[in-house]
Amino acid sequence: MRDVNLPTATGTLLLAMCFALIAILPASGQTIGPAEQARLADGEVLISVEPDAQPSVARIVAAIEIAAAPSRVWATMLDCARAPKFIGGLVSCRILQRDPKGLWDVREHRVSWIALFPAVRSVFRSAYVIDQSISFQRVEGDIDILEGDWTLEALRGGAATRLRYAARVGKETVVPGFMIRAAISNDVPKTLRSLREEVLRGTR
Repeated sequence: MRDVNLPTATGTLLLAMCFALIAILPASGQTIGPAEQARLADGEVLISVEPDAQPSVARIVAAIEIAAAPSRVWATMLDCARAPKFIGGLVSCRILQRDPKGLWDVREHRVSWIALFPAVRSVFRSAYVIDQSISFQRVEGDIDILEGDWTLEALRGGAATRLRYAARVGKETVVPGFMIRAAISNDVPKTLRSLREEVLRGTR
């Protein structure tokens, strides 16, 4: 499995750094094995955060299982009104442009992390394969590097979904690379768990 658009990843650089209790994905290029599959089935988030050639950029791979059909996960992920419930600090989500066929859109996220500081703005274009994948790339904003994809894999006859996230995220900054990776290691699992909770809340 090789290294979302998670606009919160660099925002947490403004916060105290801490690591979440998470399982580690296999090394880059390897598939998820039986041990990792068992952890996912138990509700764990798997993640790997590696340094990039650019010091302030991180490469992320993460995965989670959600006991809902891919269509429900998909609907939650693309719903701007629900996004603040699973993206920490998200102040606003706006769709700036949209393909009439639903194959792509351009969105703006504003994330506020510390009172009295300006919100972090991120504009990105996402290309969609309905209920299967999202590929995204930075258009403009305060995050300098933002590119990657989400994939949704149906499990158990479509009753569950394995959601995978792979991205390159970073900002031209003096913050050391290890602090960026620590922030992402904390932030991504929180967002994935919150997303799962929001999807399951909508199925009850």
